[in-house]
Amino acid sequence: RSAAHYLRRYPNRVRSIVVDGVLPPQVPLVETVSGSVERAKDLLFDDCRNSPACSARYPDLDGTLDSVLEKSKAGELNFDGINPLTGKKEDVKIDFISAINGLHALFYNAEVTTSIPYILDEALNGNLKPWLVHS
Repeated sequence: RSAAHYLRRYPNRVRSIVVDGVLPPQVPLVETVSGSVERAKDLLFDDCRNSPACSARYPDLDGTLDSVLEKSKAGELNFDGINPLTGKKEDVKIDFISAINGLHALFYNAEVTTSIPYILDEALNGNLKPWLVHS
């Protein structure tokens, strides 16, 4: 949207524009985020259910996701240790809003999306290092 506005405002200063992902200016970006993430989750979880290896390793991704979010609501999604990215000791508490924001970040990172079943399973079992590295 910014590119289109700039082009209209300064047409003599722009030779070309590459638009990667189109959203009409009248559509608020914030209103599209939850639907996009939900769709990405559904597609990923369907792919896992249809993959013999993935469905054997992660038979109930919806339940795993629900359990991780419940742990975040209950204040039970915590990391106390060395952050794998910074190398510094940290005490991190992931509340519900932080968990939702972290999941959004995971689904918007194409390199990480296929690791989400693993990341959720590890988080449910108390290992938040993969979550911290990728969200």
